[in-house]
Amino acid sequence: MVKRSNGFSLIEVLVAVAMTGIAVAGLVGTLGYMSKSEARALEREKVQALAQDKIDEVMAVGTYDQTEGNFEDLGVSGYSWTMTLDTTQLPDVDSVTVTVTKDTDSTMSQSLGTLVYRPTTTGAAP
Repeated sequence: MVKRSNGFSLIEVLVAVAMTGIAVAGLVGTLGYMSKSEARALEREKVQALAQDKIDEVMAVGTYDQTEGNFEDLGVSGYSWTMTLDTTQLPDVDSVTVTVTKDTDSTMSQSLGTLVYRPTTTGAAP
């Protein structure tokens, strides 16, 4: 009569370790992907905020002659902006679009647009 052991064999332990290793490797890869996705989302959020700040500044100051620049005056480097001013079919209403782009990644850009009322001056006020 053969007595059977109640423990695990070496083969069973090796199979369990291999399966655990494969699972851990998959989790590590997923965590790396999630970290990159989070960093990209934070970058998009930053570009969005810079675009909103620039369009707010343009609207508040009301000057439309500067059509490009960067954010060095805010202490933010690595980003540039452009602005386009287009006429619309409505009288005295123009379309302003501000586009912010990350200098090292041209695919990371955000455009925001709005309409502005710019009355034409016809002379001195009465």
